[in-house]
Amino acid sequence: MRRYPLRYSVLAIIALFVAALVCASAFSLCSVGAPSPAYANSAERYFEGSSATGAVMRGDSPIIVENELLTFDIDEFPERYYDNNEKFLSYGGKVTAQYSFYNPSEYTVTSTLCFPFGKLPSYSPYYFYDDGAGDASKYSVSVNGYDIATSLRHTFSYPYEQFDVNRDLAMLNDEYISHEFFTPDLSVVKYTYIVEDLDEDDRRANRAAAFEITNTQGNARVYFPNMSMMSTVDDGVFSVGCWVEKGSEITLYAFGVDLSDAYGDNMPQWKFYANGSCEDEIYGIMSAPALEQMTLEEFALEGRDEDSAVSEIDWYNAVVTQLISRGGKDDIPAITLAGYGKDLVCCLMRWYEYSLTLAPHERAINVVTAPIYPTIADRYDPPVYHYTYLLSPAKTWASFGELEIKINTPYYLVEYSSIAADFEKSDEGYSIKLGGLPNGELNFALSASEDPKPDESGSILWGLLAIVLFFVNILGGILSSLQAYLPAGVSVAQIFGALCFVKVIIDILGGIIILIVHAALKAKRKRDRSKK
Repeated sequence: MRRYPLRYSVLAIIALFVAALVCASAFSLCSVGAPSPAYANSAERYFEGSSATGAVMRGDSPIIVENELLTFDIDEFPERYYDNNEKFLSYGGKVTAQYSFYNPSEYTVTSTLCFPFGKLPSYSPYYFYDDGAGDASKYSVSVNGYDIATSLRHTFSYPYEQFDVNRDLAMLNDEYISHEFFTPDLSVVKYTYIVEDLDEDDRRANRAAAFEITNTQGNARVYFPNMSMMSTVDDGVFSVGCWVEKGSEITLYAFGVDLSDAYGDNMPQWKFYANGSCEDEIYGIMSAPALEQMTLEEFALEGRDEDSAVSEIDWYNAVVTQLISRGGKDDIPAITLAGYGKDLVCCLMRWYEYSLTLAPHERAINVVTAPIYPTIADRYDPPVYHYTYLLSPAKTWASFGELEIKINTPYYLVEYSSIAADFEKSDEGYSIKLGGLPNGELNFALSASEDPKPDESGSILWGLLAIVLFFVNILGGILSSLQAYLPAGVSVAQIFGALCFVKVIIDILGGIIILIVHAALKAKRKRDRSKK
């Protein structure tokens, strides 16, 4: 365990003491009652990147890959979060895949290639797609030194879902998905409710509203965006609900059926409950629904801007893919969607699609360049950046020859998969030559230090703070018990309310002290690294 000078320990103790005072004063300002547990969560220490992969063949083709040169140019690490598009686009880490293609057949071959370049990393600006193609401008595709025309394509992908070449490539369709039930002209009815009144005597924040719903021979599907809970009431009967407060707006979408026709004019019958278990019923009034008729095509394209970089076909198919997979079971009458409306862009896998034509026995050099986004593990000092490049999609080619991998970087290779175990180090970085496609994917990690250490300082500090908060809660219970001994009309909250101004000052000082502690610890670690 690393040791720190006494002055840092004293500062940490002072910071914890100030935090305890802050929590105690905050607790005392609340209405007196049974104490509730408090939790301390450290700042985010893990930032999701995105996998990269090479070109894959769409359909059958005799074209073979004689060799591939895979070059990673990583002379900088991404930031933990970007608050604007310009900064994000300035990040320069990239990967270049250079293929030597050969047509062994006796006829001219035109093949469609797809280059999947993943979803946006978690540290990209929110709604980055609003500006059009986003970071697609950082990608390039050329054949024999000339840039070629490409199409930007999109398919649905659940957040944090790993790329699967067979599953994801099959999602690329040039027309609307064909399905026996979910057709473009399917009738969709949107129901909008308002919580007009709610038990004012019950102030709990986790109040819920729910209704019972029954399958209609597996055809009726209800999209319930707000749904937070579902339980079985009886055979084929479910209770579905969501958290509410007075004035909440709740929407339902029914596919292929009008709920009033299927269940009667009073369907659904909303009931209100004190919590999510839906057992303790309380008073509440739900408004009559406002109805809006639309088709499935209109429903699917809702939220798509006219100038969106995502085509209507890809947007529609991404929504319907979810409906088919999540609403295609007879025993699930109500569903939620991972991505819908403007939120859909966060669940889209991006592809470049282009054509390659080779005459009989012709060779061509195809080069694809793309930025590469690592996953950031900030739990290390200095941080560790994990890179993933999927090699398995290359198995879609008729034949694959030699593979050479170069990592041009000033940083240290600190973790790697078995594939990267034999990398040779040079002044430019690391390199390896393989006789063909290996089993598995390419995973490696870089860091500014040859031996990054787990950063324990933050977890220790927050652990101690959690202990302090635990005792603050006990103190809160003691203060609550004092209420019985105070004069009529006087409460513990009123007494400590007089300290409100002092609390603000303590909050500010406490934040400053904690920042000083972290800055001091960081400065020390930097000095330690410079001495090595």
